[in-house]
Amino acid sequence: MPTISRKALESALDEIARGDATPSEAAVTVRRALAFEPPLISRVYDALRDVTWRTLTSRSFGDELKDWFEVFRHASALIGEDSAVAEKIRALADLLSQSSRFVEFQPLDEVLGRKHSKSVLKALASAGKALKKGALKNLLGLADANLSRVTGALQASGLIERSSSGKEASFLLTELGQKAARKLDLVVEANRANAGTWWLEVPFPLAVWDTNGKPIGANAAFFDFTTQNEQRSLATLADWRLEQAKSARDERKLSRNTWQIKVGDDKWLQFAEQVMSDGKYCVLAEDISVNMAFVRDLEDKLRVAADAQAQLQQDLADSERRLRAFRSGTFEIREGLVKVAAASNERIRNWITISQQSPTSKMPTQELHEVERSLHAIQCAVRDVMEPVDTAKNEGPNLSWLDPGTTFKEMVDTANVLGAGTMKCKFDNSQTVRGAVSPLRTALYLFTFFGAKHGAQFAQATISGAKFIATLKAMRPKGQHPQHTVSSLNLSYCKEVVESIGGALDVQASEKDTEDLIKLSFPVDKTAARAGT
Repeated sequence: MPTISRKALESALDEIARGDATPSEAAVTVRRALAFEPPLISRVYDALRDVTWRTLTSRSFGDELKDWFEVFRHASALIGEDSAVAEKIRALADLLSQSSRFVEFQPLDEVLGRKHSKSVLKALASAGKALKKGALKNLLGLADANLSRVTGALQASGLIERSSSGKEASFLLTELGQKAARKLDLVVEANRANAGTWWLEVPFPLAVWDTNGKPIGANAAFFDFTTQNEQRSLATLADWRLEQAKSARDERKLSRNTWQIKVGDDKWLQFAEQVMSDGKYCVLAEDISVNMAFVRDLEDKLRVAADAQAQLQQDLADSERRLRAFRSGTFEIREGLVKVAAASNERIRNWITISQQSPTSKMPTQELHEVERSLHAIQCAVRDVMEPVDTAKNEGPNLSWLDPGTTFKEMVDTANVLGAGTMKCKFDNSQTVRGAVSPLRTALYLFTFFGAKHGAQFAQATISGAKFIATLKAMRPKGQHPQHTVSSLNLSYCKEVVESIGGALDVQASEKDTEDLIKLSFPVDKTAARAGT
């Protein structure tokens, strides 16, 4: 026999007590429990006692009684004849044995087949309530002795139950008796003891209306839930529904028959309406304030999560838009970098070839100047434009000092080199100012590059008040509106960068209809402005 733990044995004995084990399974468990060290004698007795009680109270006198008797007898033998517990188990076995003999001597079919048994069952089934012995005697016309004999047999079989009030006995059909009556095709009426006011006895808030919606009644719990004043009267179903709708601060419909209303700051009621088989309307009320508080908390959290998700999606869309603008804005600059780098490389290679043939030759000053100018332009473009500016940060860019005049001239010169332009520039004063240098350089470089790239001949800059302002004129394609100039000149990224530091990029038609006046402005720190240093 495999080993088994004490805990497992106790669990198996509990199954016997609950009625979840067959006699054969119980026999194995009892044998193991009594062979365990130390033996579980008390637990075995408790389990078998519960089996006996359940059998007697439920009158489950089936074919298994003989098998259970053997389990009890075997358990008593294993414990020992001299044990007090064994004696108790033998007594329980005698009860089962007696029950088994009763089933043999008085089977249910035999009891039901006796004279007057069916008449007693019919009378109690038709009454739908307990009948006193005198009423039953008069109804059936039986003598006391005959009636006592019949009711005694029916009671012993569990078909009826007897109760006493003083010297008067009353009889009522049990559940088993109702089943037997139906089996005999007898009509079993519902218990009529409280049929007129049954809703008053239920432990939950309930109201009842008839098939026409007229009020029948409601219990106190229902009025406590739904009445806002001292008056405790039930209106018609239609008027009651209207009253609830008027008093509701909020309402939620779950289904056609279930709805929720808010009747206070934190109080929610739920109503479920059901039509019974006889046509009556029943409305069950329930206080769901705690549940709704939980639901509202979840809804608030979901709302916050949805807002956060929407913000993340917006941030992602903004990032993708800025990336597209950056790629578009720097595409032509990359082309310019490649061309200038290739041209400078070609110059240097040509000069290397010449110097190999004539070692004493020196590179012309103009050539050196062009190479130096190209390298400087490449350096400025990579430094100021090719690294994206984080325009999404809200805390603002770091501020530092800038010489706008020198920077503007440097940008125009670089733009001419990379954009193959001939644009000239003018700066009106030479103040050194404090501003957002990194995005300021990027915006200014893009502004001048696309101006040179698209044929602008002159660019002008000045400091006016607390703003740096640069302007240029560019040719506009025929038939194009000035509002499309920013996108047509690929200045969208420039506009976004300058706007991120509080500046602006504006386009307006100039005196000539084929030209646009483009103005770039951004704030500088006027109070920190100082003479050129």
